Amino acid sequence: MACFGLFHRKRRTSSTKRARRPSTTRRPVVDRLRVPGQLPALPPEVVLRIFEFAASDSPTTACVLARLCTQTRDRVRAALYAEPTLTSARQINQFIHTVKRAPLLAALVRGVRIDGAAPRPGRELPARVRRRNPLATRLAKLLEKCPAIEALELRSVILFSLTDFANADRLRHLILIDCLLSDHTTISRSPFFTPIPLLETLTISTCQLDRSTAEQFFHPHVLPSVKALSVASCRLVRLIEETNEWRDQGACLPSALAGQLEALRIACPSLRPEEHERDDIVDPYDLVGQCTSLCSASIPVTALTPHVIDSLSHALRSLDVANPPEDTPDLFEPHLAAAKALSTTFLALATSSTLHSLGSSPSSSPTGRAQALPLASTSPASFSAFSAASSPSTPSAPADLPLGALTRLVLPSSWDATRAEAWTGNGEFAWSVARIVREAGRRGVRVHFGAGEGDEREGSATTGRAELALGRLGREMLRELDWVKREDDSGR
Repeated sequence: MACFGLFHRKRRTSSTKRARRPSTTRRPVVDRLRVPGQLPALPPEVVLRIFEFAASDSPTTACVLARLCTQTRDRVRAALYAEPTLTSARQINQFIHTVKRAPLLAALVRGVRIDGAAPRPGRELPARVRRRNPLATRLAKLLEKCPAIEALELRSVILFSLTDFANADRLRHLILIDCLLSDHTTISRSPFFTPIPLLETLTISTCQLDRSTAEQFFHPHVLPSVKALSVASCRLVRLIEETNEWRDQGACLPSALAGQLEALRIACPSLRPEEHERDDIVDPYDLVGQCTSLCSASIPVTALTPHVIDSLSHALRSLDVANPPEDTPDLFEPHLAAAKALSTTFLALATSSTLHSLGSSPSSSPTGRAQALPLASTSPASFSAFSAASSPSTPSAPADLPLGALTRLVLPSSWDATRAEAWTGNGEFAWSVARIVREAGRRGVRVHFGAGEGDEREGSATTGRAELALGRLGREMLRELDWVKREDDSGR
């Protein structure tokens, strides 16, 4: 029995008790101050709503919130699947597999962005290296599994066949940025193209097409509903099989679609003086004269020449004089030339309106100088005398002169003399801009400085490559057309 004493636990005495050490970890302030009924608390509905806003602003945040609980997962699914960005063939295959197993997720997809030049871990390339990937091979399958897609954006992607756009029955907005469209490996396919019946807006920026693909793609049978076009650069190329290189063959103009276009935004580099004399180079701004039904146009200030203004449609209602393209230096001389060209146009309108109110035509003028008088040879004093003789009422718009039906004019913000960044110090430029504003006001034309500033309508247009988000530019052009048509109907 004495052995059991070995398992008996000795009772500690007061002298053998350990001294309690102070805790090295302190409780949070919230825990120490947690008193029932004194701390503010948000309702769960408000917290979930905040999570929805956070998920819509950041895809990374949406992925984190999707793993919190079932309630947050269900609410951020719309942000995750509304406009996904796919950067590799593996992602595209996994996404197709996911929406194939979950049709409810496929119904949430409204737009898809496929980026072939997105950086990948361990495969980063210098920014100067152009990389294009053939990621559109599963595009037709993706459009089939997600029939609700309305906007499609392809960046740095190679398309070997226009049949990749099959199943795009509900597609309304298409954006092609830094893409190559070529059929040199699939010329034997039949049919090579497929129509996109509901496509309304087309955005092209720094793209290359071979001649056969361009003839097939830019055709009313393939794009029967396109009425708004935004083109920054579209070039024809030809493959040199000996060196496997693409040779540039000049600008590519979608002339076959020009007759159905109602809105045009063009920001291509202008031809150099030595290129105007060559017959094998096409001026990209010849497309402006081919669009006979334009209601809205956006032309950079570097290309707003008298020839381009004269080629504008006589039914034009809105003109946006945009800033030069990003790769073009913003110099003062193009601004001065554009201001003089616009001022001369409004001078011709004022002259024609005055002669029309007097019961005569510009051609019946005694000397004919009222219509052909250039702005550079006209002094402000003589022009003020001419303005004093004009009718104070709003003149009627001549039907046979450019800008005669204009109702809205957007000028660059640097033309506003009240701003710090305005062009100052040149009297001829200031007088030309003042003449534009004065004559436009007499004709009832609303003049704004800066894109969309002072505009009362919702969703004013913005310019710049940074704004080429998924479908955003196309929706802005459609809103612009709707606004122009409403203004036209209200003025009748």
